[in-house]
Amino acid sequence: MKKAIYILLAAVLAAGCAEDKGNYDYSENNGITIGGVENNYIVERFDRLQIEPDLEFAVRENSNLAYEWYVNGKLVSTDPVCDAVIDETPNGVVANDPHPNYYFAYLRVTDKDSGLQYYRHFQVKVGTSYTTALFLLGEKADGAATLTAQRRDRAGAPLQYDVFEANNPEFGAFGRKPLMLLYRTGTYGTKSFYAVCREGERKIMAFNATSMLMTNYYNAASVGGSYTGDVIPSAFTERGQTGGMVLSEGKAFLFNFWNSGTFYYPAGYPDHHNDYHFSWVDTDPSILSYGFAGYDETSQKFKTLKPLETNQAAFSRIENMAGDGSSTAGQTFVAAGMKAGSSESTAYIILRNGGTAYFYAIDIWFEMDWINYIFDMGASYRLVDTHAGLIKDNMVCQYCNDLNWYLADGNKITRLGVASGSTPQAWFTAPKGNVTAMMSDPALNRLLVATWDGTKGYIYTISMTSANTTTDNNVIELDHKIVSMAATGTWKF
Repeated sequence: MKKAIYILLAAVLAAGCAEDKGNYDYSENNGITIGGVENNYIVERFDRLQIEPDLEFAVRENSNLAYEWYVNGKLVSTDPVCDAVIDETPNGVVANDPHPNYYFAYLRVTDKDSGLQYYRHFQVKVGTSYTTALFLLGEKADGAATLTAQRRDRAGAPLQYDVFEANNPEFGAFGRKPLMLLYRTGTYGTKSFYAVCREGERKIMAFNATSMLMTNYYNAASVGGSYTGDVIPSAFTERGQTGGMVLSEGKAFLFNFWNSGTFYYPAGYPDHHNDYHFSWVDTDPSILSYGFAGYDETSQKFKTLKPLETNQAAFSRIENMAGDGSSTAGQTFVAAGMKAGSSESTAYIILRNGGTAYFYAIDIWFEMDWINYIFDMGASYRLVDTHAGLIKDNMVCQYCNDLNWYLADGNKITRLGVASGSTPQAWFTAPKGNVTAMMSDPALNRLLVATWDGTKGYIYTISMTSANTTTDNNVIELDHKIVSMAATGTWKF
């Protein structure tokens, strides 16, 4: 009898155990190992950080998870696969950057069943796509300025709109009545990038050429000395070293970026600054601030502008330029280009009288009196050629360092060499719109041509070695007019 009872009890216990499946799962540690994430990533600002993690589970697969991707303490994605736009400031481009080399980042995976969290830390270095790019300064229908960029180290790169606002949100709108972009690499490798507008608080804006963060801006309040008056830029030249010149209503203001970008009172100030109306001023980069060459519309003569020996900021020594004796009477300024050298440069100038174009070359060089340790500038002009009926009102003229002028009348572009005896050559006819701006690419192989048809803007890329040849069938199309272009870096595309 007892034996039967024992047998029955054993059977009951066995059945109970068989029905207890899963009662003790709470003691399992279904740990997660996060793989597929590298230690270091490089991404350019406004590009996407793309990471697909590989999760390994200690016991079994679990889909009841939460994902959080953080970069520099900011949540950038909650998707299992990170595909986030990174808008952190590029590393190392601002003074006293707390993150000069990279940002800390991590993925946090939360097991919603157990509440346990698992981490994978990594680093993200944020760079910039602006160091190898095409920049387009445009004007919208209401006069507002807009800056667009397209990287040129990657094929088929999209346009980046509103570059100023994206990188400088604290400053609001860009500006109004845009005039020009200026980018150049200085004698010591310094890179300068400027945008100029004729209206608004920020007439001339200086940017970090790597990050496009605005580093300073200038207006009438920037003019030093006792000068009072507005500054409405009509032209701006910057030659590295100590700066350049800003033209405003015919007045030439020295721009010295070594001294916080101060505008010094206009040339000839205080007694003779109203005697001149300069339409062009430039110099050789090696000359520092010891002299400029210019064209004065009042006297219709080429001039040299030099500072007083007692005040290097006062360009009051204004004299007629030496030359070959060719008369410039009755001639007005059209366009200028500069072929810069290491110790001597040549400026190529177009003046006009009616429809006749006069092509000049101005040699500009640096002089040094080593005995008295006196720096000076030398300049001399010469007439190279004349062409009747070549110049019309509202033409767009662009000098390129292939030693050619590109002259646009409406949608038609003519090429003309700078050498004497050159013959005008029909070069390109834009399919849509009239030409508003032109620029060569950094390699001097292609000419970028901006046009405007009253509704849309277009950028055509054409050959600089073969007439009527487009080199890129992907015409850029915009909803505004382009007034100026600039190129940075060595383009791959």
